[in-house]
Amino acid sequence: AGLPVVGTGGSSLGEAARMGVSVLEAGGSVGTTPRSRAVAAAAALAAHWRLPYSVQLPPPQLGLGPVLDATLPVTLSLSLCVAAASAATVLPLPPPLHGRIDGLRALLPLAAAAATRVNGAAAGVHA
Repeated sequence: AGLPVVGTGGSSLGEAARMGVSVLEAGGSVGTTPRSRAVAAAAALAAHWRLPYSVQLPPPQLGLGPVLDATLPVTLSLSLCVAAASAATVLPLPPPLHGRIDGLRALLPLAAAAATRVNGAAAGVHA
């Protein structure tokens, strides 16, 4: 009796608390990593026993995958703009579409600049 309890059981820990168990930490969600759950449990136990505790986390590991996933819409948009502008020089288009194609051509330098910045950011993350 009187032992502190930590965990991530959700409803089971809620039921234990309702029955009088001293639940210190019952947080966490599907997106919570095992490391962050362990840190939260250790911090709760240290606070309960009035012990000093400081977290020693490793440096973050940045991957290229999330950067590339985030840039996929820009990459696809740029590809479509280039394809449409290229097709407009080869295919005969009705006059109403000429203005739209000219608008796409005007966006190409902006899209290319954005792609260059994204590539630079991705290279910095991957280095």
